[in-house]
Amino acid sequence: MLSLGGVVVAQWQLLTAADERIADLQSYLAAANATIANLQSRATADAEVMAMPPAKRREELKLWVR
Repeated sequence: MLSLGGVVVAQWQLLTAADERIADLQSYLAAANATIANLQSRATADAEVMAMPPAKRREELKLWVR
């Protein structure tokens, strides 16, 4: 049978582990948000290039390849 002190320690350990897991998940979420922002930025740049007239688009794409 667990004593009251043992129960408190067990609950404290569970809360600490949960806090650590939440911090990990927040870190993963921040990395995912950064990746999404990067992809959105690249998509915007791609859309801007595709909206250009073909000759201008070729010039712009040559700059990207260099």
